[in-house]
Amino acid sequence: MNQDQKSRVGGMFLIVGGALLGYLSIWKPYNEALTGSQTIQLNRTGIALAILFPLMGVILAIGGEAASNHIKAQTTGKKTKLGWVYIAIIAAIALGVHWVVETRFESLGYTV
Repeated sequence: MNQDQKSRVGGMFLIVGGALLGYLSIWKPYNEALTGSQTIQLNRTGIALAILFPLMGVILAIGGEAASNHIKAQTTGKKTKLGWVYIAIIAAIALGVHWVVETRFESLGYTV
């Protein structure tokens, strides 16, 4: 298996892992909140990773080794300009989705 295939497979694992974390950290507590549970258990780290993993996974699954190299820049030790663009896009989407999740739980009467 060459490096491009390893990056794409790693991206797929990140997507699956993010989906699992999303179910456990977002969907399951949300269903508990909708049923009127007195308390729900929210894991902020789980929520953040449930958002970040699929985003990184999609970039790696589509871009393969090239996307991985832009993000890591193994040869120079510095991120490339495109790597910074990837990181900025991921950060903006992740912060937006995290805000939506917290706002939704607060609108149901739970403190986050």
